[in-house]
Amino acid sequence: MDITWFLKAINQYVTTHKKLAGALVICLVLDAAFDTLMRGSLKFIIDAAIIPQNYRLLVLILCLLGVGGILYACVGLLGNFLGARLGVLIINKIRYSLLRPSPNPINGFFWHTFGGRYC
Repeated sequence: MDITWFLKAINQYVTTHKKLAGALVICLVLDAAFDTLMRGSLKFIIDAAIIPQNYRLLVLILCLLGVGGILYACVGLLGNFLGARLGVLIINKIRYSLLRPSPNPINGFFWHTFGGRYC
C-alpha cells in the first residue's frame, strides 16, 4: 500500500469539504511560516539590535514577536479545531459508507439480525 493509493482513497471524502480543508492548509502554512520567522528573527535580534545597541529596533522586534506569538496561538488553536472537525466529518462519512443499508437481501438479513442470535 503506497501513499498515492491512500491519497486517492481519502480524496473522495475530503473533496466535499474543500473550504474546511483549505482553511486547515492555510493554518498549517501560517504555523510553519511563524516557526521559520522565529528562528530568523533571533539571528536578526543579535546581529542588528543587540550588537550595535539599537534598542529601538530591539523593542520593535520584540513587540512584533509578541503580537506574532499571540496570532500564532490563535492560528494553532483554530488549526487544531479545523483538523478535528475535518477528521470527524471524514470518519462519519466512512462509517456511513460502511454501515448504510444495502439493497442486497443477504446484507439485509445481517442488518436486521442481532449478533448474538443463533439461526
